[in-house]
Amino acid sequence: MVFMLLPMTALAAVESVTVESQSVTLVAGQLSTGEVTFPLVTTGTATSSDVTFTWYQASDKSGGPSTTPTGITISATATDPTIAISATTETTAGMYYFTATIDAKESNVAALTISTALTLIGAISGTAKVGNTLTAGAVDPHVAVSYQWQSATDVAGPYTNIEGATSSTYTLVAGDAGKFIKVVATATATGYTGSVTSAASDVVADADYTLSIGNETLNSGVGQSRSITVGGTQSGSLSGKYLVVAITEGSGDTAKVSVVMFELTKSPVNISYQTAGATVEAWLVSTGDMPSFTGETITGDFVAHDQAN
Repeated sequence: MVFMLLPMTALAAVESVTVESQSVTLVAGQLSTGEVTFPLVTTGTATSSDVTFTWYQASDKSGGPSTTPTGITISATATDPTIAISATTETTAGMYYFTATIDAKESNVAALTISTALTLIGAISGTAKVGNTLTAGAVDPHVAVSYQWQSATDVAGPYTNIEGATSSTYTLVAGDAGKFIKVVATATATGYTGSVTSAASDVVADADYTLSIGNETLNSGVGQSRSITVGGTQSGSLSGKYLVVAITEGSGDTAKVSVVMFELTKSPVNISYQTAGATVEAWLVSTGDMPSFTGETITGDFVAHDQAN
């Protein structure tokens, strides 16, 4: 990247030299991304065309001068006052400080920020099916980043952010079916900049199984009832599938929790309970993956899940 100084009047009486204070960002290794000026102001008449540069360890010159940073090239002449600065991939990200001197008159300290850009993100891993979890690929360079998952109905986009999907993994929900998924990683580590976007996932397939709990209705006799429907691409095959249902009536210390589990032979199925407004939670499990019950906690390898209040 090349930075150009604003022209100054040729060989005006040099009594002072000023590099107008500003910080700019070079992206190390990207040498043709544009041009930024470091305005140079002089007064007086120059007796030499030479411009020398001094690099410092701090903006207040504490710690004294330092060597020219690796990979940085800087040059200019008093008769053609253009400061050209470039950086390479060998340049370490960080803050650098320099002055320009003409006729023994040293300028103020100018700051230069070198940042390294993210270059790529690996492919998303995981099977694109509702209920499965996708994982973002590794970024290069391997530094701290933030994530934002996106979806689109067409592989070419446009993609929109998925609300709340800001971790390195994302679990696909029913609304993602038929869509394509991408993830954007943005550098958060000091000295790094930019964002990279992954390639799109395969189109998200419907889940093998889903559960849907219907609205609460008043029984013709006493109490309430809800229907639970099994959906998904394999909903016609219920052999070896069990339904676990937890019904919570009331709240707090007086809450009554009932748990039932039975083998599914059809869908939908109806459940009944006494108290209106009870919370109903249902899990679909397979033979061999029976859940564990510990107090109020149910754990296991669930095929599908739903909850209704």
